Amino acid sequence: MSLRESQFSVWCKSTFGGKGNAANARSYAENLLASNGFDKSAPIHLGSIAKILGFEDPRPIYKAISGDGALEIVDSAMRIVISSNSRKAPPRNHPLFTRMKFTYAHELGHSLMWNLSEKPPIRIAPNDDKRREEEVCNGLACGFLMPTSLLKGIIEHSKVGLLQYQLYFAAAEQLQVSLQAFLFGAEPVIANLLSENEFAIVSMNSINRKQKGERKIRCIQCFVPEVAKRNKRAFFSAFQGIDNASKYPDISREWSLIDFHKRLLHDAGSFFVAGECIRLPDKRIVELSGMRHERMGTSEYVWTTGKFNVTSE
Repeated sequence: MSLRESQFSVWCKSTFGGKGNAANARSYAENLLASNGFDKSAPIHLGSIAKILGFEDPRPIYKAISGDGALEIVDSAMRIVISSNSRKAPPRNHPLFTRMKFTYAHELGHSLMWNLSEKPPIRIAPNDDKRREEEVCNGLACGFLMPTSLLKGIIEHSKVGLLQYQLYFAAAEQLQVSLQAFLFGAEPVIANLLSENEFAIVSMNSINRKQKGERKIRCIQCFVPEVAKRNKRAFFSAFQGIDNASKYPDISREWSLIDFHKRLLHDAGSFFVAGECIRLPDKRIVELSGMRHERMGTSEYVWTTGKFNVTSE
């Protein structure tokens, strides 16, 4: 064990296998679903999963708390608490429903750190690495809500193309998860289905996660083919500089992503094709071609697709 490795990290390796990271934890959750026959149809019934994990009462408790959710021992038994000022569940058509569902799945992940058969339950995982625990629980939540086998079935049987954002709205609705959660959870699957050098980006004009600073174009999720992952860092660097890039002599810059965001309210249904070429500080050149910017329905998200190529100058 290295000096920087936490005890929790070591525990995750022994529990989930591999590096004990979010991806390994996701596989663990997917295997649990598959072994109990819960990966055949959507949406996944999380209450049934909770019972398998040892919850005597899988029903969430709704009450006002800091944060989105928590585990709480009530009458010597573990319960899942979901933050709700109204102290009740929202209707299924309410935007909070999918958010709370992901929170519930995330808390199921935390419950794996406990022995629920004890009265009261006893924590069995080290408690020294909160950040890694949150990442691992997000991986577990994705596995519980969006098992890879189910995702592949939904995507491959869709009549909508892989690079059309309507596919993702429909899949998220079928799985009863938010669009952002689906984009996050589906990334490994999409990466294996894209053709080489294809890409898709979901961006938004927003402030940063800590709610500080000025509004700017930020990448919410990015899909790059698995075979091109070696160039992902270069691709992201190009995305960050897309609106301030020096034009390469042979490629004309036809449209700017930041300009498209500014026009969203006026041209909701419009799309534009762009070609850009970005020189990176390490002398590599990222060519972006056939780009299409589209507003995703009535949301503030922009769906950008196209092809990229990374070459040395």
